[in-house]
Amino acid sequence: MKRIAIFFSLLLLVVVVGAVGCSDSTAPASQAGSGDIRLFLVDAPGDFEQVNIVVTEVQVHRAGEDSLAGWFTVSADTDTIDLLDYADGESFVLADSSVTAGAYTQIRLMIGEGSTVVVDGQTHPLIVPSGMQTGLKIIHGFTVIEDGLFEATLDFDAERSVHVTGNGQYMLKPVVRMVDHHDAGAIIGLVDPAASFVMTTAGEDTVICYADDLTGAWRLPMLPAGLYDVTIQPLLDAYLDSVVVGVEVTAGLTTDLGLIELRMP
Repeated sequence: MKRIAIFFSLLLLVVVVGAVGCSDSTAPASQAGSGDIRLFLVDAPGDFEQVNIVVTEVQVHRAGEDSLAGWFTVSADTDTIDLLDYADGESFVLADSSVTAGAYTQIRLMIGEGSTVVVDGQTHPLIVPSGMQTGLKIIHGFTVIEDGLFEATLDFDAERSVHVTGNGQYMLKPVVRMVDHHDAGAIIGLVDPAASFVMTTAGEDTVICYADDLTGAWRLPMLPAGLYDVTIQPLLDAYLDSVVVGVEVTAGLTTDLGLIELRMP
């Protein structure tokens, strides 16, 4: 009887081990899929000669994760970016990476030492409060689809972002709007005389560009779908402003206003 009991005990042990082995081989741990994220940076024209920001890292925060542990790096490159180089249609690629598919709540740019602003030929240190500790945060939810591509542009407004304190220090309090490329379109046109600038508003933000000095061509990019009033202002006192009301922007398309000839008084 004792030998029979030992035999059945060994048989039971073999069955249990086999069951565990079968479970591991037929039900592997599932892994979330991934998608791609590509982030660009542009700037509205301003009166500064340079606004140089040292970006050391770009991160995104996954929805539902801890406020400290939910950050994922999408670029670890250190770049010194002159915001004013990326106006009037030029853009800088901040990040181009793969991430876990899903919902994200925000983006942040970690700032290193050495940011500066140039005014009247003089270079001044640009103070970025908490830039190196908590980063510049852009609160804007977005979703990365599995095997898909999410593209967005961070539109800085250097003119409204750089402030001079009472003791003459320059401080960056960023005014940034984030635009999802899937939801955005553009407005283009020509203006005569070419010495003009063009502007509109997107929500609470002013979008502005200068016409090309030779051709008079201009472009207002990254506008969420909707209706816009476009103002053309000459840099020459001999001409009057012109306003085009109710311009429709469709996501993924460009609206061409053609040639706008400014009138004299």
